[in-house]
Amino acid sequence: MKQRIAEMERFFLEELGNQEIGHEFRKGKNKILLSAPHSVSQLREGQPKLGEFRTGVLVQLLGEKTDCHILYKTKNLDDDANYSRESGYREDLCKRIEEFDIRLVLDFHIASSERIFDVEIGTGYGVNILGRQDLLETITAHLAHVFDEVHVDELFAASYEHTVSSTISRQAGIPAIQMEINWDIMESDVKLIQLVDIYTGIIRDLEKKL
Repeated sequence: MKQRIAEMERFFLEELGNQEIGHEFRKGKNKILLSAPHSVSQLREGQPKLGEFRTGVLVQLLGEKTDCHILYKTKNLDDDANYSRESGYREDLCKRIEEFDIRLVLDFHIASSERIFDVEIGTGYGVNILGRQDLLETITAHLAHVFDEVHVDELFAASYEHTVSSTISRQAGIPAIQMEINWDIMESDVKLIQLVDIYTGIIRDLEKKL
């Protein structure tokens, strides 16, 4: 499994996927879509930002286990799909939501190991979940069984209007939740595999509520 993770990560490090539109979509069977808009390097306001490569690996592994739809970046187009005013990634995401009657988006990111949280959940201070407090409670309950520091809307609330979560909740009219996962968890192959199992359980319970 560790070798497979390394090969999957290389796909994003070397930008071996779709070069033309800069992202790829894989169809699933349920009503949840998993997003990784920073799975390759980005450019924000003229400044390069290192890619959160393992978010691409995470959504691919989760897609295989849960039959969720997945969308992830494959090419640095000198933009930031979670920040730039215009984004082909977010436009395509909105189209996929309508096409496949998607009911929930989980948007994955990696935070610096210097952050004090294990996972921070961003809901736009409640705006992006459209009153679905039950979805947030399901996620936090699962994570709190494993991690000591599970935060909500503190440093990364996803409230900026051009984040994936804010755009989707506003334009597509469905709940969208941002997940910031500490690098200390994501850098370990063992912990990454455990995280896949944790989020598989979360997704199974979320499906029942959609």
